Amino acid sequence: MANSAPEILWYFGNRIQIAKAQQLKKLDLSVPWNTHQNDKLHRIPQEIFELTHLESLDLSGNEITEIPTAINQLTNLTTLDAVSRMYYHSQSVRTVRSMAQAQKTHSLCS
Repeated sequence: MANSAPEILWYFGNRIQIAKAQQLKKLDLSVPWNTHQNDKLHRIPQEIFELTHLESLDLSGNEITEIPTAINQLTNLTTLDAVSRMYYHSQSVRTVRSMAQAQKTHSLCS
C-alpha cells in the first residue's frame, strides 16, 4: 500500500486493500485480546479514511488511543467498535466524531 507506515502489518494492509477493491461496507480489523503488542494497531491507518463506503469498522483488541478527525470522512459509518485501552469504548459514531473534533480543538488551543 502506498504511503503505509511500517507499523501497519501485512495482515491489516491486505484487509484494507480488499475492502477498498470490493467496496466492502464492513471491515473487521479486530484482534484477540491476547495478541502480542507488536501485532496490534496503535493508530488507525490513514488508508481507512479512503473507505467512504464503510458502514461498520471493528478495531477491537488493538491499542488505538485516539480517533483522528479524519473519521469524519467516513460519512456512511454507523458502527465503530474500538474497545481496547481506548477511552471511547464502543461509543456511537456521532459521539466519537464529536470527541475527535473536540480533541482537535483542544490541541489547537493548547
